[in-house]
Amino acid sequence: MKGQTNTEDAHERLESLGVSPRLKSAASPADAFPFVVFSAPPSGSDDYAAEVRAALKAWDGTGGFVFTSSTAVYAGKDGEECDESTPEFAVGENQRADRLLRAEAAVLEAGGCVVRLSGLYHATRGAHMYFLKSPELKSGADGLVNLVHYEDAASAVAAALVAQLEGGTEGGEVFLATDGVPISRRDMVQACLDSGAFEGAMPAFAEEDDSLGKRMSNQRTRQRLGWEPAYASFADFCAKGASDSFSDKKKKFL
Repeated sequence: MKGQTNTEDAHERLESLGVSPRLKSAASPADAFPFVVFSAPPSGSDDYAAEVRAALKAWDGTGGFVFTSSTAVYAGKDGEECDESTPEFAVGENQRADRLLRAEAAVLEAGGCVVRLSGLYHATRGAHMYFLKSPELKSGADGLVNLVHYEDAASAVAAALVAQLEGGTEGGEVFLATDGVPISRRDMVQACLDSGAFEGAMPAFAEEDDSLGKRMSNQRTRQRLGWEPAYASFADFCAKGASDSFSDKKKKFL
């Protein structure tokens, strides 16, 4: 198994997971693999869609190809219910969504699958860490955050690959990975503080909520892939000690 990166920053961790790391500059045009996952943010590339098309060239067309996108492409308004059937922004309507949608289009055209992820978190990374460190936030306390644990995001990607291999999906499908339990910013911080696993304090929130956040759910994805998140919700994660493969139980996380 190979893990291709732009820098060597994550190579040590990849090796610890049994993945053989290499820089993108070391890749050979002749390389072809039955299973390919492209998971990198648009911020790391001037031409994101081109990066995705290059990754597609490394797929031999068997097995499966998965591109991890974001729920930011959904055009649902704040406070609305949002699932796999919610319309996306039209290209040209939202600059952030445009880069993702163009990349998605390349993958779907090639017969690969897309897994759209809601807000990623684990014990030492995510919106909760920012909230705990910030004395004051410009956003409101009641705004909703939709989440999925990093490990659950990975298992959703793996399920999409397996489904393609077994013929359970047709090329070009889009899935949505979320725990389906939106949580307010205030409740998110409170869950952290109640767990005793984090240091920090409740920030001062803006008096008016500028963004309520969508309410994400994904029943279709769960049924199609036979997937369920191991971390049922952020509150449940915290209540059980906020411990995962990224944490060190002997240390505070801040």
